[in-house]
Amino acid sequence: MIETMVPEALASVMLLDRENRELSFLSGPSFPPGAISYFNGIAPSPDMGSCGNAALLGEPIYITDVAADPRWNGLREAANNLSIGSCWSIPFFSEK
Repeated sequence: MIETMVPEALASVMLLDRENRELSFLSGPSFPPGAISYFNGIAPSPDMGSCGNAALLGEPIYITDVAADPRWNGLREAANNLSIGSCWSIPFFSEK
């Protein structure tokens, strides 16, 4: 839906496995197939992009300049290769 509203956007859905504490890439309609490996299986931590931080802190993360933000240090190659300039990550919670 967001990709329809913002044509330049790359949207994805990731799931946090509570047992192994890793994020799994579930969906990303416009992500190139080779790009999924950058994000699949990352552990939430302060330098693993906005998704890693949102999962770690349990709150929305808004990054306006990915190239200059240290929270993307662990995913710098992915950001550069995918030309990610800014990023929003918003966690959703479920009891199940």
